[in-house]
Amino acid sequence: MRKKEIEELLHRFANGATSPEEDEFLSAWFEAESQRGSWTWQNAQHRDKMQKYLYQRWAARVDRAHPLLPLRHRWRIALAAASVLCALGIALALYLSSNTDDTLRINEELADVAVPAGTDAAILVLADGRTVRLDELQGDALLADGNVKIKYLQDGTVAYDAGERTGSQQKASKEMNTLHTPKGGNFRLTLPDGTSVWMNAGSSLSYPLWFGSAERRVTLVGEAYFDVAHDAKRPFHVVSGAFDVQVLGTTFNIMAYRDEPGMAITLETGRVAVSHGNQALTLEPGEQAYADATTAAIQKRKVDLEDALAWKNGYFSFENQDITTIMNHIARWYNCDVDFQHGLSARKYSGRIARSRPLQDVLASLEALGEVRFETKGRRISVMK
Repeated sequence: MRKKEIEELLHRFANGATSPEEDEFLSAWFEAESQRGSWTWQNAQHRDKMQKYLYQRWAARVDRAHPLLPLRHRWRIALAAASVLCALGIALALYLSSNTDDTLRINEELADVAVPAGTDAAILVLADGRTVRLDELQGDALLADGNVKIKYLQDGTVAYDAGERTGSQQKASKEMNTLHTPKGGNFRLTLPDGTSVWMNAGSSLSYPLWFGSAERRVTLVGEAYFDVAHDAKRPFHVVSGAFDVQVLGTTFNIMAYRDEPGMAITLETGRVAVSHGNQALTLEPGEQAYADATTAAIQKRKVDLEDALAWKNGYFSFENQDITTIMNHIARWYNCDVDFQHGLSARKYSGRIARSRPLQDVLASLEALGEVRFETKGRRISVMK
């Protein structure tokens, strides 16, 4: 792309007239240009002035585009977007001051190591031990696990049919399938009873090929959102670590990663009964049961559902969280390893950014908040003060 075209694209971006595809190109272009090291700020005052100016431009754009959003949501969008616009503003200055070639060339070596956002990906382990990479199947695919037929559709639905014979159903109720979502992948499936499950990255769900007549029971490691099909005669149980969640028909989220400091169950609709060791409680919509991993104490608290369910709706949403907790989420979604420098600030961060953005955009947004910076080498992130 030539210099004149880049200039026009950058100006249209500043006026809010670019498409998502053009935004993606500009992000990649800046990443390549900035890594060449040919741009430096005149001084800290110059940098701060530019960031403030660009933030004001983005805040104005957000107010026009989302006039009915609460203020706390508007500033989150503006802050995340400002970091991108600031980067693009730097890129324009970089290009005009140091690039004399009439043709722009993306640095191919740097483009190769750019880390994209996660995508739909899952591995299904059948009862006989076979494994199937679901995201690699083409069109509608029909699998067989013993007498059970498993139909995978491209919209992410997995349909089970144990046949009409009672013997087949009884056998299927004892045989288990396990669905794994790797780091960098998520997936949605429909269980044999019609319950829908959205699985976050780095999670696994085990369930029978056919639920019995007394109850429906599944086991979760990681994070998943459940929309449980109502069945008054067969309560639905989710076992996750020391948690046992019982429902009849409702929507809720469970976060139970083994590398997190605690486990959380958040109720969106309906009602659930939660047991944790010898403790038990009932949740109403908008409430969360949280168990600390070290003390095993369980507490009930009110939460913002928009924040708690943000991952399912395509966002990272952090509310007063430290950098270690934030990076755990980022590492799972982008399939990265993270190293932490000693002496990092204990500062808490709040913000929101789309999970569809490349890793470099997410890290740039965090850096814009101050007190932390990042170095990336392939899929390894170093967090420094």
